[in-house]
Amino acid sequence: MWSALAVCGLLGPLASWATGNYLGIVVACGLGLFLAAMMSADQRSRPGPPPLPARAPGPRAGRLRQLGAGDARRPWVHVAGHTRVALALRDGQVAALDFAEAGALRAPDPDGRWVAVDFPGAHARTLALAPDGTAVALEDRREIGWAFGRAWTQEPGLRQVRGLVGTDRAVLAAADGQLHRRTPRGWVAVPGVAADAVCARGADVLAVGGGRTWRSADGGDTFAAGEAAGPAHDCALAADGSAWLVDRGLFHSALARLGPHPRTVEAPSPRVEAVAVDPDDADHVWLGVWGEGVFRTVDGGAVWTREGLRGWEVAALVVDFGARRAWAGTGSGVLERRF
Repeated sequence: MWSALAVCGLLGPLASWATGNYLGIVVACGLGLFLAAMMSADQRSRPGPPPLPARAPGPRAGRLRQLGAGDARRPWVHVAGHTRVALALRDGQVAALDFAEAGALRAPDPDGRWVAVDFPGAHARTLALAPDGTAVALEDRREIGWAFGRAWTQEPGLRQVRGLVGTDRAVLAAADGQLHRRTPRGWVAVPGVAADAVCARGADVLAVGGGRTWRSADGGDTFAAGEAAGPAHDCALAADGSAWLVDRGLFHSALARLGPHPRTVEAPSPRVEAVAVDPDDADHVWLGVWGEGVFRTVDGGAVWTREGLRGWEVAALVVDFGARRAWAGTGSGVLERRF
């Protein structure tokens, strides 16, 4: 085609000048089209390069293990689900809930095999385990709650849910700027306690909102005003009273440590989605980062090391520090790592 245009463009004006009319242009363009057709037929008759051999796709779990490897001796292993999930951990028991239109509640059985139960709701990104082992979830787009013991039961929900945790005595939620407690009659607001984030460790509870903290040492039965604090989307507690707060922005996240050794800590990467702290060592902290994987510090944030899953969208993270096991909730399900 390009050769036909070249002949028509170069010889057409010259032929038109020689004949004194447009007949020369017609003849020149026709000659160009004839030459282009002959060249195309000659190229089609030549043998092309041999085709490349087809590459058979590997199993999904195998790709996850390879791409998610942090330490080659202790890689992240895909264990459940294939969509973004919420995670909850209580007394060594971990559970995951698919954040999808048609999701499932997943948890390992005594043999370590993950089993799934269909979830009747939709788009629930918060999950907690109650003191009796019941799984509690709140939908993200409707004021509907769900609880699973032997079967699913529907409950009243809350709006604008920011956090959901289980303590030794109750399940608490930070929603619409207020702390709420789950009761047999539904959710009841805790008087005077603002909450944009809530976290718990056993009977110790921390709520953050309204520019300060509220602390409880009895599982959320009573609260006392604590120290001043900046905005927070997530938090984690250690046994010595230290608390790690995450203020999550679109392109930047701020970390702060409260308690015996308060200070501001520089985040290793933007968009920190989850934080877990060793109950017995407040300097030992894990972070889940959207698009950057998992980070860990053992010196209170002075130095961060990457713990694998670089490039993965880690939206949830729970760590059993006693059993030395971590679970990351990614856009491709739950991945587990022993450390």
